[in-house]
Amino acid sequence: MKKYILSAAALLFCSQAPAAPHLFIGDNVSVLAARSAKVSIFSKDVALTDGTQKMVVKFDSPANPESVNNNRGRVTSNPYIVSFNASGNVDIQLSAGKPLDEKEASMMAQKPVFTLTAAGKPVPFDIKVLDRDSITVFTDLSAIVNNDVTMIPSPARATSPAAASFSSQDQLSQLQQLYLKADDSQKKAFLKWALNL
Repeated sequence: MKKYILSAAALLFCSQAPAAPHLFIGDNVSVLAARSAKVSIFSKDVALTDGTQKMVVKFDSPANPESVNNNRGRVTSNPYIVSFNASGNVDIQLSAGKPLDEKEASMMAQKPVFTLTAAGKPVPFDIKVLDRDSITVFTDLSAIVNNDVTMIPSPARATSPAAASFSSQDQLSQLQQLYLKADDSQKKAFLKWALNL
């Protein structure tokens, strides 16, 4: 009997999944990419892998937060790379300021303040701004967070002779093909990004 109880306990212990951190995304924050995790701009929580975390985030708020219908569109910040460590079964909250009016929303989009907390205590993190102009629809943000790339080369420096011969008509055709292959949620995310909403 004792042997049976020990075997059952060992089986139960082995069958449990290892604890992993979980990120909850507050209002006015969009996570564009996360290391080893699938996210979209509509994600409000992300199951992370244990250890070093790296993600691309941006401040994203209605332009006139005091209005009920938000008819003035949205204001967004430059994207930022946020890096921190998290392990074990911990819930982490990523948040940004909550603007009260249009002026505050515009100021926060210019200089957003992100916070990371776990159980009410601050989680230390590093943050680095990315140049919005260096990011195109073809930029692979997932590669940035998964390959430890911290800088995106500007289009001028990244141009090779082959790339220079790639005409704008070819680029437009490739963009159209990518859009047509996307599912509905990807199309919505792309249009939101393209219109800076």
